[in-house]
Amino acid sequence: MTGRLIFIVMLALLSSFITACTPPTTVPIGTVCLSGSCEKKNDTLLVFLPGIHDNPEVYSDKGFIAAAVRNGVKADMIGVDAHIGYYREKKFLVRMKEDVIEPATRRGYKHIWLVGISLGGFGGIWFDVENPGEIDGLLSLSPYLGEPEMIDEVARAGGLQKWQPSGKMELDDQHRIWRGLKNYEFPEKSVGRVYLCYGLSDKFVLPDSMFAAVLPKEQVFAIEGDHDWPTWRKLWDDLLKKRVFYREGWSPGP
Repeated sequence: MTGRLIFIVMLALLSSFITACTPPTTVPIGTVCLSGSCEKKNDTLLVFLPGIHDNPEVYSDKGFIAAAVRNGVKADMIGVDAHIGYYREKKFLVRMKEDVIEPATRRGYKHIWLVGISLGGFGGIWFDVENPGEIDGLLSLSPYLGEPEMIDEVARAGGLQKWQPSGKMELDDQHRIWRGLKNYEFPEKSVGRVYLCYGLSDKFVLPDSMFAAVLPKEQVFAIEGDHDWPTWRKLWDDLLKKRVFYREGWSPGP
């Protein structure tokens, strides 16, 4: 067996293993209450999306929820079990819309924000790009923004501001998403509603920094750190201290 054939077989086995280990997708998508009961108590809902190796409860485990409460954020908080299977099967958008966002709107929430890390950060952006006007805003920490070929295409163009989408953007999700990122150049798309955070040693620092270039500077938080929970927790604490979420429906805290 040649080296190339061995490599192909190994990739096939790895793909099969990942698929077998991925939990099944469900209708409706699973959700978990992160701030007490599921009874509506506030006008604002924070929806947390997990990373590729996490479950939605991780935000409680890592202290995100307690820190938000401690800083006076008056919002109900839920986690969504949006694991990689929903993205691979292209069910993420419809399940988020039909099972999470639309029911929340019917329940009377006036403000809905998406908060996501890594894959979850990508999910929040993807939903906002494909469903403009359905959420008030999003906070994306170290988001995955596509495969190396897509990142290289934008980088070769001189960054997101200089990159011009071609006709093929309608043919694949990655080009559609980067076209959506480019639309955040318009203030009505980004000001006061899109926040980006990442570590300066993060593995996604190149795409994240290209995205950062089109956002208002005060909505970008970049600190020393890697693609890990200590960095994300520090960024979360910084955001809470700066009251970046404060608007109608939020408490300014102590």
